[in-house]
Amino acid sequence: MNQRWEINEKTETEDVLQPDCLISLTAPKICALRFNGRYHFLGGRFVPPLLANKYNLCLPQYPGASPVVLLKGPSSSDPPTPNK
Repeated sequence: MNQRWEINEKTETEDVLQPDCLISLTAPKICALRFNGRYHFLGGRFVPPLLANKYNLCLPQYPGASPVVLLKGPSSSDPPTPNK
């Protein structure tokens, strides 16, 4: 996360760093609204339903046994494969 991005609010600073990929943990933060890169992944399959309900988290379904899910990409149904 760019250290100039406030985690819980949308800021208006001009960013020098423009990442191509963002990985959010547990749930996307408000500052992720500023992300303009190609891929946004969510990692955090470990959040129990009780905690998700308590904080009103609308978490996506994770494919198979994957610990991450693609939130934004060229095709969310076809996540990019890592280079070998």
